[in-house]
Amino acid sequence: MFYDENDVIILNGEDGTDVLFSLLDSIDYEGYEYVFLMPLPDQGEVEDEVYIFRVIEGDTMADEDFEIVEDENLAEELYDIFTERNKDRFTVEKG
Repeated sequence: MFYDENDVIILNGEDGTDVLFSLLDSIDYEGYEYVFLMPLPDQGEVEDEVYIFRVIEGDTMADEDFEIVEDENLAEELYDIFTERNKDRFTVEKG
């Protein structure tokens, strides 16, 4: 994973290729940090879909890892917080 000054995060895809995401928001919730990412266009992912990851702390920002949130109840709680916090920035839909 890699952060740059434009809030772009590069993650390794399942096939080993780099996938570029735009960082939409970061939320601390119940002792963990979660990030909301959207793939940049032409990244082989579904565009306009928001992915929620839990940040796994490393010694440095470059050593951090992300784990996709698979618990549907937790994802819904986090998404509700995200939509409320960002209602003036984004038009969001529940999927």
